[in-house]
Amino acid sequence: AGGVSISTLFMAGYIPGLLMGLGSMVVAFIYAKKHKYPVSGRMPASEALKVTLEAFPSLLLIVIVIGGIVGGIFTATEGAGICVLYCLILSVCLSICYKSISVKSFMKILVNSACTSGIILFLISASSAMSFVMAYSGIPAAISTAIMSVSENPYVIFLLMNVILLIVGMFMDITPAIL
Repeated sequence: AGGVSISTLFMAGYIPGLLMGLGSMVVAFIYAKKHKYPVSGRMPASEALKVTLEAFPSLLLIVIVIGGIVGGIFTATEGAGICVLYCLILSVCLSICYKSISVKSFMKILVNSACTSGIILFLISASSAMSFVMAYSGIPAAISTAIMSVSENPYVIFLLMNVILLIVGMFMDITPAIL
């Protein structure tokens, strides 16, 4: 598996993520000041260390996923799968440690998530079938001919393509819609 370039991580990953996090903190700070939320005192170092150690397994997820992608161990898609697996293992281990969930309720959660995944997969398969029918009938070729007849300006064509994808995206999954 190939790694992701450093410039891609900074321009499409770290910097936007840090800016979004910073923006969220600023909004939360202004909102809290405006509504006069109570302020707690400084946390003692021992308590801060305890909270950090409790959060360490969850924080390790970021290191595993980003480290694996940057190190070329797995792709971003595989990283998502590893993230899900790690979270599943972590949640089961933590729920056993804290006795917050029983085996019966865990099985119920698995069944609910399987049902939700089945619904999503059915929708994707139905949109794929619809895209096959549309491609077979020549609708995409007719749309592209219509777009090209409107203008030769690339910005106008780009705008029209986005409007069409917005409309088509209401009925189909994005991958078959783009195809």
